Amino acid sequence: MIEQIIQSLFIIAATGLILLVLYQIAKMLGSLFVIGLIGFLAFTEVYGIYLFFT
Repeated sequence: MIEQIIQSLFIIAATGLILLVLYQIAKMLGSLFVIGLIGFLAFTEVYGIYLFFT
C-alpha cells in the first residue's frame, strides 16, 4: 500500500520534471525563433537597400 503511494508520487514528480524540461526547451526555441526572425528581417531590409542603390 505504502509502496504504491510512493511509486505514484515518484511518477507524478517525474512527469512534472519532464514537463518542466519541455517548457524550458519550448521557451528557448521561441526566443531563438524571434531572434532569427528579427535577423532575417534586418538582412532583408539591408539587402533591399543595397539592391536599390546598385
